[in-house]
Amino acid sequence: MTKLRNGAIMLMFVTLWGCSDASNNTVILDSTGKHPAGWIVPSTGGLHPAAYNANNSACLECHGNAKKESLPIIVGTSGIGCFNNGNACHPNGPSGGHSAGWDAAGNHGSAAKAAPDESHGFASCTQCHGANYTGGAGKSCMTCHTTAPHPAAPWRGTTSTKTTHTTTDQANVAECSRCHAGGVKLTTPGAVLPNAGCFNSTLCHASAGHPAGWAATGHQIAAKAAAGASTGMDYCRTCHGTDFSGGTTGVSCMQCHTTSPHSKPWLTTTGATTHNHSSTDATNAPACGSCHAGGAKSLTPTTPPADAGCFNNTLCHAAPPSAHAFPNPGSAHLGTANSADCLACHAQGSATSSYPVASGTAPNCRGCHLNANPGTSPQCSDCHGSVANNSAGNKMAGRPTGATFPNRAGKHSSIGGHTAYTCTACHPFTSGDSRHGWSNGVISTAAQVGGTGTRITSWNTTTKSCSPACHGTETW
Repeated sequence: MTKLRNGAIMLMFVTLWGCSDASNNTVILDSTGKHPAGWIVPSTGGLHPAAYNANNSACLECHGNAKKESLPIIVGTSGIGCFNNGNACHPNGPSGGHSAGWDAAGNHGSAAKAAPDESHGFASCTQCHGANYTGGAGKSCMTCHTTAPHPAAPWRGTTSTKTTHTTTDQANVAECSRCHAGGVKLTTPGAVLPNAGCFNSTLCHASAGHPAGWAATGHQIAAKAAAGASTGMDYCRTCHGTDFSGGTTGVSCMQCHTTSPHSKPWLTTTGATTHNHSSTDATNAPACGSCHAGGAKSLTPTTPPADAGCFNNTLCHAAPPSAHAFPNPGSAHLGTANSADCLACHAQGSATSSYPVASGTAPNCRGCHLNANPGTSPQCSDCHGSVANNSAGNKMAGRPTGATFPNRAGKHSSIGGHTAYTCTACHPFTSGDSRHGWSNGVISTAAQVGGTGTRITSWNTTTKSCSPACHGTETW
C-alpha cells in the first residue's frame, strides 16, 4: 500500500514537472515554469497566439486537446483550458472559439468592427487568422471576402444589415491603416501608420470625411441626387445615423438644420435651387417617407411606407393626374393655377434642365421656359423674345429673337413686315389657348405651326421653311 501511495505521488510530481519545466519549451515557459509576461494581452492576444500557431501540440500537455472534434474538452494537467479559464477568452467551445452562426455577417462582422479588446476589433482576428488574415491557425478571411478581411469595396452596405464600414469603431484605425494609408487599397497588409485617423487625411477621409466646400454647397447636391453608393439621403445616414443625429461621426445634421435633415420649408428658389425639395431625385422617396408618411412632418424617422413615392399619395403629394393633366401644356397651367403652390413641386433652375420627363416627375420650369423663370406671372419672353420688349403696344413683344427653338428669330422680327401682324395670323395656338406650348421642348409640328384659319399652308420641320398664303417660301 505504501509503495502504491509513493508511486502515485511520484507520478503527480512528474506530471506537474512536465507542465512547468522551463527546459521543455523555453518559448512557452519562463525560468519559473510559468508563461512569461505579455503571454495574454487584450486586443492583440499577446504572445500565445503566435506560439500556438507555430506548435499547438506544445499547448496540449497542460491545457488539453482543443481540436474541434474532441468533445468533451480535455482540460489537461494545469486545470486551465482555453475554454474554461474564467476569463472568457474563448467562451464558446472548440469550434474555432466562436458560437454557432458566427459566419453570418451580422455576427462576426459586428465583433470585428467593435472597439478593440481581447475578443473584438480587427486586431483580435489576427490572433488566430494570421497577421495578413490569410489563415494562421484558423480559416482564411479571404475564403469569403476574396481580397480583404471585409466586404468588397466600397463597403457601403446598409446599417441594418451591418455591411457598411461607417459603423466600425474608430479605435480600429491602426489596423485599417495597414492597407489604407494615404487612401490606397492594399491586398497585403503593411505596417501600422503611427498617426492614423479616420478623419485626418491619413487614410481615406479628410477632416470631415468630405471634400472642401462640402458644408457650403456639396452636401445639398449629393443628398438630393439619385440614391446610390455615394449620393442620396440614405447614404448620409451611413455616417450621420438613421435619424441624422450624428451616428458614427458625431456630427448631427440638426446642428444647422435644427429639426430636420434639410432646410424648412424647403421651397425657396434662391441661387441654384439647392434649397428647394422639388429638385430632389424621386429615388429618395423611401428616405423622405421615414418622416413624411401620409404627409406628416415627424421629427423622429420611422420605417417608411413600402411603396413610398413622391406622387402616389403615400407622402405629401397626390399623383399628378389628380392635380392636373400630364403633360400639362402651355396655357393649361397659366393664370390662377400658376401660384406659389406650383413651386412646391416645380423648381426653377436653368435652361439645361431635363425635359420632357417621365410621368410622376415634376419638371423644372426652365426645361420649357428656356429664356427666364416664369415665376407666378409668366410672360411670352419666358420662351420668345426678351423682357425688354414686354411693354404694352411694343410690336416686338413676344417675337422670337434668338437662334434656337422656341426662340428662333427667322423672319418674325422683320420691322415693317411681319411685325404688322399678330401671332394668330400665322399660328393657330397662341397665348391664351390651352394648346399653346405643346410640352415637347424640342420642335413644332406642321399642325402646331400653321394650318386651317392661318396664313401658313405648309411647314417643313427639317428646313424650317413655310409656304405662307401671302407670298413665297420663307426660311425661319
